[in-house]
Formats: sequence, structure tokens, C-alpha cells
Amino acid sequence: MELAEFIALHGPALEANETRHNLILGLLEHATDEPDHGYLLWSLDVPGACALKTPLPAHGIVLGELNAAQCAELAQITAGLDYPSVTGHDDASRWFVTAAEALGMRFQAKAHAHRIHALSRQPSRPDVPGTARLATLDDADLVFAWISAFRDEATPEDAPPLRAYTDDAILKDRLWLWHVNGAPVSMAGLGRRLKRCISIAAVYTPP
Repeated sequence: MELAEFIALHGPALEANETRHNLILGLLEHATDEPDHGYLLWSLDVPGACALKTPLPAHGIVLGELNAAQCAELAQITAGLDYPSVTGHDDASRWFVTAAEALGMRFQAKAHAHRIHALSRQPSRPDVPGTARLATLDDADLVFAWISAFRDEATPEDAPPLRAYTDDAILKDRLWLWHVNGAPVSMAGLGRRLKRCISIAAVYTPP
């Protein structure tokens, strides 16, 4: 299935809960900007029932809105594929892994449970000292060290970050630093910007 057809079938169903599916929607948006995107796309026919994998070796399979039977079907379809991980909502990733292991696939890392915390209105800032500012290339060494530490703590199964990615994020005004008494003490990044929401990623405060 071509990318445009894939998005036409599954996009509206995924966008019905944009917060829940922000990762796969963000990846699809990125693919539309890359003529030779190299994504692997799987459609289980029902709108929203889909999955994809980016061409990056370190990235695993990302599941859409799949039930147990669809996860088992997808596990069979991808049985000959080498991938490091699978990401899905609720029980979907567990259903997929169980079916894949029954077919001989082995996963080294244990499951990591994550939550999506969503803001639906403007937050009230707590009474804490400091101010926020955009990171600049003068901060590149610090930001790269913090993003590397964030990866080690939150997603150790991912490949180490690239310095070029960090510098690009800074140049695109996607990374913010929190300053107290003139020194940076914390970091947050703009992960994805979708139609009705954005995601905040790489939130890190050193010990």
C-alpha cells in the first residue's frame, strides 16, 4: 500500500485520538516530507488498524489501534523481519510480543510501561525560581550530554543520539532550557507538532 493511500485509510481514525496516537501520526507526517522515506507499512484493512517501522535500524515497530487477533496476524506478517522493539497502547504490544515469541522471535529487553500525560488547558506555573529560554549552539555540548543521559535513563534500547540531531533541534528552536541563578538546570524539547496537539519529549533534569 502506498503512503498516501495508507494515510487516507488510517489517518482519520488515528487522529480521532491524536494524543494517544501522536507517535505514529508524527512518523507518518515525517514520511510525507521524505520522497524516499523507506518506511515499512502494514494495514489490517480496518481504519486505524495499522503499524509501521522506520528504516532506522534502532527503531522498532509502532502499532496503531490493534486488537489481539490483529496483533497475532501482524506478528505472522513480520515473522521474517529483524526489529529491536515494538511499541503499542494498552495490551497491544503484549499481544504482539506473545504471538511473535510463539513464532520463534526473541526479545532481549523487558517491557517498559509508559504513560501519556496530556494538558487540555493552559497550565498554572508553580511558584519556583527561574526562567525558560531557547537553547542555542553555545549550549550544544550540554544539551547533547543531557539528551544522551535522557536516552540512557528512559529508552536504553534506542541507539545513542547523534550530535547532528541535537544541533539540528537547536537550530529549529525545538529545545528549551530552564535557568536558575544564570545556570541551566533542566531541559525540555518539542517532539512532534500535529494538527491539534504537540508532544513534549526529552524532558530531563540531571541528578
